[in-house]
Amino acid sequence: SDSAAGYLVRAGRQPGNAGGVLGRFDGLWVGYNLAPRWRLNGVLGTPVEFGSPYKKSFYGINLDLVPQLNRWGGNIYYLHQGIDGVVDRRAVGAEARFFDERSTYFGMLDYDLSFRRINIAMLQGNWQSEGRTNYFFLLDHRRSPPYSITNGLIGQGLTSVRTFLDSSPEQTLRDQALQLTSRSNLAMVGFTHPFTEHWQLGADVRVSNVSGTGAVGDMPLSNGTGNIVVYTVQAIGNALWLGNDFGVVNASMINSPTYSGQSIALNYVNMVSDRTRLDGSLRFYSQKDGNGIRLTRVAPTFKTVYRIGERWFLEGELAMEITSTQGPTQSEKSRRHYAYFGYRWDFY
Repeated sequence: SDSAAGYLVRAGRQPGNAGGVLGRFDGLWVGYNLAPRWRLNGVLGTPVEFGSPYKKSFYGINLDLVPQLNRWGGNIYYLHQGIDGVVDRRAVGAEARFFDERSTYFGMLDYDLSFRRINIAMLQGNWQSEGRTNYFFLLDHRRSPPYSITNGLIGQGLTSVRTFLDSSPEQTLRDQALQLTSRSNLAMVGFTHPFTEHWQLGADVRVSNVSGTGAVGDMPLSNGTGNIVVYTVQAIGNALWLGNDFGVVNASMINSPTYSGQSIALNYVNMVSDRTRLDGSLRFYSQKDGNGIRLTRVAPTFKTVYRIGERWFLEGELAMEITSTQGPTQSEKSRRHYAYFGYRWDFY
């Protein structure tokens, strides 16, 4: 990059999630500053999809309006992704961002031109009042997985789009992709507030659902989840017993058309020294479904991290999970143990 000349070039594996690229990719990103707040970018590459047999490639162009304090920013983009000579994803979209001393907002709209449907529509925000109460919300509508012509091959036993097109028209594959791409919705609203010097309390409500999918090939018809409502309260404490410790207590109630559940989680972190950190947690979950089957799970975990140098760490973790499933026709209990020890190198 060269700030004076106004250009930026990145090559190699990159995180994506910008300019219409929805995930990690291998490729090239090039940007040029047209004006102090305006930047034109071009991107090309291949998506990184571990374990996928499909070889996709894409190119795109996007225009950035760099966000500044108390001013809106964002971008608009066009992206074309292909596979085996046909369009896999062709999208236009926009992102918008705003932040000031007390609030942040972000919105995104992604529209797939090849499927002629909205792929992602999302809006989230945070706002802090003068009394230091932080309010937040999230509205998220998206296709899961994102629209792609390869979604139509799920359950077909094929690893190539071209193989399918040798015997069937492209529109058939697109119709199957529509049948096998579910719709996910999430709405959440909540707040946090520091009630004392050491304790911050919060609560939120979230409603989510995932639609069903059609019967295609070996894939049977699947039903949607219906609305799942989760009520959560949370308490966060710092400097509880020592100067460098903090804890989190989290309790949730879950209601859905097919089951109801409750969960409680306790987490405690103690910074013993500038080199040693101790983490402990205890999670409890209970669920009962419409068939009278009750599931309970208890999971204690202990973890320690020791910093050797500036960038090297030793890590160790011990965990246990005890599960019980009781119902009119079944009675099962299981216990699982987990142990881990290793090292981590943070390079940058």
